[in-house]
Amino acid sequence: MTSKKNQDQKFLLLLLRHLEQEISISNIAKATGKSKQALNYHIRKAEKLKIIEKICSFPYAKYRITALGNSVKKSLIQPQGTSLLFRIHNGIIGFQILSFGEFKFITTRDRKIIQMTNWKYARESKGDYIINIQETGLLKIYIPEVLSTNYDESIGQQTAECQRIAQSYADKFNMRFGNLRLIRNFHKELQKSQALAKVIGKYKSEALYVDASNGEENIEEQGNSQAIEQLLDLPRVLNRELIPAIREQAQSNKELAENIKLHLNVLTDMKETLKDIRADLKQRQVRELSAEPSIPTKSKPAEAPRVPLCDYCGRPLNICICDA
Repeated sequence: MTSKKNQDQKFLLLLLRHLEQEISISNIAKATGKSKQALNYHIRKAEKLKIIEKICSFPYAKYRITALGNSVKKSLIQPQGTSLLFRIHNGIIGFQILSFGEFKFITTRDRKIIQMTNWKYARESKGDYIINIQETGLLKIYIPEVLSTNYDESIGQQTAECQRIAQSYADKFNMRFGNLRLIRNFHKELQKSQALAKVIGKYKSEALYVDASNGEENIEEQGNSQAIEQLLDLPRVLNRELIPAIREQAQSNKELAENIKLHLNVLTDMKETLKDIRADLKQRQVRELSAEPSIPTKSKPAEAPRVPLCDYCGRPLNICICDA
């Protein structure tokens, strides 16, 4: 399973390797499988560490690598066939003591007795190896650090030497031991990795961290999880993953730009059409209001004057002939 640390370093390498190509956050997100929000967090962190710097914000943010960033990038990119030099240290191998035989917890020229609260142990040395014989029933051997290009081969040699030491106590004091067991795992430190350590030391990880026990800050891992090798191999892995993603995204961006341009043209035409329609409606309303006739007020018809009627024939007097 890919650790969170490896994902963080995958993003970091993408950023440093392809930043000069003005790769967008969308492309990096697609290649790393991270969300844009997560990548923005790492970008801000990388900017704070001074390995990148922002050069513009519009229409989208662009960054470039600083001098420290270039140094980190060079440390990440290892030539093919390069042998990595590791400092292998901090290991402790132990054997359960089944019988102390003739061994006595007394001080001698080569032995020091150290008293703890409720128990004591004898400390001796054989070359660079420190041996603690605990009266609680444990033989502990502190492994000296070595420089090696082959972790497994070096650990094999160290383990064989610890078995020879245990056998020497068995032969000398007639002691009996149980099986070998690893008490503290070996640490594998990549030499000359100070530039990487400046950045990686700021990222929380269970796989890689920074060690300065020898006076120099270098990256290291516990055991042989291959986290360092995976980190240094990321340029080749990412080239296989990123280049196709960039090409695909570039084509998608081109098609998207054409579609956006088409939609903008349609929207512009619609805007002009709507503007013309509004103007025409306004003119019609003005014309209709100005051409509307006034409504006359209705008046009562005038009453005709009354003409006196004839009492005999009922006709108006002016045409009556009764008198005649």
